[in-house]
Amino acid sequence: MELNELLNEITKKLQGHVAVVQIFVDGEVHVRRVGDANRLIDNPSLIPPSSTLSFLEWMAKQIDEANVTNGTKSNHRNCLKHLRRFKPTMTFGDITYQTVCDFDRHLRAVGLATNTIAKVMKIWHRYIGIALGEDLLVRDPFRKFTIHREATHKHSLTEREMRKIEDGADTLPDPERSVVRAFLFSCYTGLRYSDLCRVRGTDVRSMGRQRWLTLKTQKTGSEVRIPLSVTFSGKAIPLVSGQGRLFTLPGNARANLLLARALRRLHIRKHITMHCGRVTCATICLLRGVPLSTIQHVLGHRSINTTASVYAQVLDNTISRTMRRAWRA
Repeated sequence: MELNELLNEITKKLQGHVAVVQIFVDGEVHVRRVGDANRLIDNPSLIPPSSTLSFLEWMAKQIDEANVTNGTKSNHRNCLKHLRRFKPTMTFGDITYQTVCDFDRHLRAVGLATNTIAKVMKIWHRYIGIALGEDLLVRDPFRKFTIHREATHKHSLTEREMRKIEDGADTLPDPERSVVRAFLFSCYTGLRYSDLCRVRGTDVRSMGRQRWLTLKTQKTGSEVRIPLSVTFSGKAIPLVSGQGRLFTLPGNARANLLLARALRRLHIRKHITMHCGRVTCATICLLRGVPLSTIQHVLGHRSINTTASVYAQVLDNTISRTMRRAWRA
C-alpha cells in the first residue's frame, strides 16, 4: 500500500474526530489533519499501544523469567496475588497514581501491617520500573507516592543468652540441633539465612596464621571477609567441617519454628528468628566497641545507614544500663 493511500484510509476512519496524523518515513514528515486541528489540546495524553494489555499476565511472566532466588520469587508472587485480589483484570492503561493510592488503601483494609504493605508496594514499583523501561507505560504512577515504613525493634541475644545456647545445643534433638548450630554460626559471622544455606567448607581458608571466611553474598553480591580465628574468640571454627555445605536447612519459616522450639527448651523466652543471629552479631560487636564501618563490611551492607539502624537500638540499651547504674549508687 502506498503512503498516500494509507494516510487516506486513516483519515477516512477518523472522520468525525479531531486529529493530526503524522508519519515519519526516511526522514520525511507526512501530515494529515482531520477536523479543526486548532481544537487539539497543547499537552495530549499519551496512550501507549500496551494500554489494553493485561499487566497481571505480563508481571506473572516477568516473575517466572526473573533471575532471583526462589524465596524472592515467592515474595513477588505474593505481591501479584494481592494485585489480582485488588483488580483481577488490571491492564497497563488502568495503572495511574490514583490506582496506586487505591491499592495502598486496599492493603490496609485487608489488615496488612504498615511494613508488609511497604514490602508489597516496593515489589510492585520494581515491575512498574521494568514496564517504564520497556515503554509499556508512559508515566511513573509512583512519582508522587511515598511508601511509608515504621521503625521496628529487631531482637538480639545477649552474650549470656548465647552462652546458654552454646552449652545446651548438643542436648537438643535433631533437626533442632542442626538449626541451632546454623543460628550460632550466624551470630558469630553475621551471615544472612540465604548465605547460611550456601556456605561451604571451601569458603573458609587459611591466611597466615588465621582462618578467614570469604563469601560473596547472595542478596547484594558483595563479598564479606571475616577473620573467624579472632571474631567471637574463634567460636565459629568448630562448626566448620568438610568441604561441602556446612548446614542442611529447611525453608526459612520451618527453620524459625524449629529455632523457637529449641530456645523454649533452653528457657529463652525472647521472640528470636534466624535473622536475629545477624542482628546479634552486629549488636555484640557494637557493645564491644567495634567501629561501625568494620561491622558494615562484616555484614556486607552497601550503606552504612543500614548498619547504623542497629546502633540506635544498642544506644537505647546503653542508656538504660547507664541510668540503672546511676540510681543503684
